[in-house]
Amino acid sequence: MSTKNKFKLLYEFELPKIQEAEETSEILDEQGQVVKMTKKVKKEVAHYFGIRRPNRSLYDEAEFYYNEMVGKGINRGLISSALLAKRLNNDGGVLSEKDSQERKRLFEELPVKEMELGKLIANPENEDKSNALKKDIAAIQRSLQLFEMQEHSLFGVTAEALARTKLINWWTIMLLHEKGEEWTPFFSGEKFEDRQEAFDDYEDGERSEEDILLFSRAISRAQQVVAIWHYRGHSQQEKIESVLKELEDSIDESATS
Repeated sequence: MSTKNKFKLLYEFELPKIQEAEETSEILDEQGQVVKMTKKVKKEVAHYFGIRRPNRSLYDEAEFYYNEMVGKGINRGLISSALLAKRLNNDGGVLSEKDSQERKRLFEELPVKEMELGKLIANPENEDKSNALKKDIAAIQRSLQLFEMQEHSLFGVTAEALARTKLINWWTIMLLHEKGEEWTPFFSGEKFEDRQEAFDDYEDGERSEEDILLFSRAISRAQQVVAIWHYRGHSQQEKIESVLKELEDSIDESATS
């Protein structure tokens, strides 16, 4: 999907859409002459999308928007991350004393079991012990993840957390482009408010099932790509593709486990 752009792209992708198209074929008429016949058929047509690489002006707008959303969240009663951290520190943290001791024990136990597994795994005769250790390690890792989720869950309802979610939506609306004869913004308008209105109109307007499906898939992929770029710092097509593949594999593993 090569293209000559006035701006650079972080990521390009294509999605199929079933739509009507004209198909021309040649047939022989009664006199044996070749004639062209055109008919409308439904076929899969590729649509091309791209995530624009932001310039300094967009970064400045994004920072302003984020700070504005944090302020609105606090004004509406949400606590800030700094204040929440201070309160938790004064109260001894999110976890109870019992849970804190258990997490400490698991942190100390995990590397010991991993070292023990490393010694056993090279010898095929130790397969049963190795498998048992793998199960123990997996159980410890799950427990530690649960403790970590408990801590992060509180910070997920802060003004900053809400602002980050809205910022991903902001970036998606501002960066998503589609390709016709040239690359153009998927949502029309110069300012975010205009593009947000176009987004809402697209969602609320009457559309065919094919249009709705294409829209939802394009937005979903764009939000994934923007999140990978924003949170992980990847700005190359190959790197982003690699993370998307990891996410897909993780979802597949969860569905089959």
